[in-house]
Amino acid sequence: MKGGGTAADPTAADGTSARVDSATLTAFTEAQVKSVIKKCYDAGGSPDTIMLNSFNKQQFSTFTGRGTPTQDQASKKITAAVSTYESDFGTFKVVPNQFMRQRDVFVLDMGMWAYAPLPGRSFVSFDMAKTGDTEAKVVLTEWTLEARNEKSSGGIFDLTTA
Repeated sequence: MKGGGTAADPTAADGTSARVDSATLTAFTEAQVKSVIKKCYDAGGSPDTIMLNSFNKQQFSTFTGRGTPTQDQASKKITAAVSTYESDFGTFKVVPNQFMRQRDVFVLDMGMWAYAPLPGRSFVSFDMAKTGDTEAKVVLTEWTLEARNEKSSGGIFDLTTA
């Protein structure tokens, strides 16, 4: 499911085209998150994780449902972050990811993602050249990330990053 931006909607998920970035970036809002969560839920998904970059994680921590930062003077601790988001359709773990694209936010149903071996590359072993008395083998494997239900997860794309 897609929200935000004007780029091509990747929900066709038929492998014939890729999402195209929009030249116009939009600000990240709670309304976008709610819209994508609802679309995923209506498509039969049960998303449970919101993954986003550092800039948009800080934006997320300012959403209106968050209230104001709290201070516990006894422990000398100020809480000004959101690590859990409760919506009409479930509770979400909010996870910052420093390796993802800065302009995207993902709403993921983690139960619908899995590692899958590539055909013919699932733990293949073979002999290497012998050196003296040493016998060596190679264990080779290649894996990919598999979406087991594309519409159970969604994204908000083309967001401002600064």
